[in-house]
Amino acid sequence: MIRKGEDWGEVVATPPDLVDVTGDAELAAHLGAADGRPVRVCGGDLFSSVEHQARVSQEIEADVCWFAEAPLRAGGRYVVKHLTQSVDAVVDAILDRLDVHTLQREAGATALELNDIGRVRLLTASPVMAEPYDRNQVTGAFVLVDELTRDTVAAGMVREAKQVESGMEAELAWEPPPLDRDERWEALGVRGATVWLRGTPELLADAGAAVERALVSAGRGAYLLDGGLSQQGLAPGRLARLFADSGAVAVVALPHASAELRREARELHAAAGLHFEDLHIPDGEPSERTAERVLEALEED
Repeated sequence: MIRKGEDWGEVVATPPDLVDVTGDAELAAHLGAADGRPVRVCGGDLFSSVEHQARVSQEIEADVCWFAEAPLRAGGRYVVKHLTQSVDAVVDAILDRLDVHTLQREAGATALELNDIGRVRLLTASPVMAEPYDRNQVTGAFVLVDELTRDTVAAGMVREAKQVESGMEAELAWEPPPLDRDERWEALGVRGATVWLRGTPELLADAGAAVERALVSAGRGAYLLDGGLSQQGLAPGRLARLFADSGAVAVVALPHASAELRREARELHAAAGLHFEDLHIPDGEPSERTAERVLEALEED
């Protein structure tokens, strides 16, 4: 905490080089920019003294209390709300579960149920300035938000924060399976893709089912990924990518999916060289017409 009149000497911004201080010689000097080089700092960045610099991390071990009916499982994707930041994160592992009766930690837990407390390891898509809660109760606290429903599903306390090279970026990487995709598709006479439908919840409910039915009737393997995914902790972009790679058509009809979730799914498919069809459903369009447009788009591929 900085108090009025307190002199911290030289301070650093975390992450570095991210409020433009050009023309403010005194502040620029404190930030190590006395040579006139502009320093950009945006909301969510953190100032700290040189002697006690904040740790920038993308791997966090934390104790969380789970609030949701659907269990927390490894591989689940959530939004970490930390300080003023909201960053995407994936649950890399569940390390243990706390027995609230004996206060003993149980290793080997595969899920955290409603009101369970356990330690998890999170990988974040971008750096966070997290410190152990025992050291700093502000930078050591966060909440998890379901990226589909926008519900707050957990509160967490950081126990350890580590800097890693890739963080969640590894989740976007694609490693081809042993059996070559072209060989599989040619042998089965298939061609995989993902169709991501956008529209009102009412339209999506009917259109998703109609598109799946039309594709199967046309002789193409298809599977509908709808709002039930949020109850199972499954990541729609990664799941759709697997279906598409197998040669099926993944039909994604998520009523509350964000633009960020859709963008990430598109990037996942681009990294794997798979077709991704982003289809908006206009108000009032019959589900049969939506299905026709999907078939036409896939025929052009």
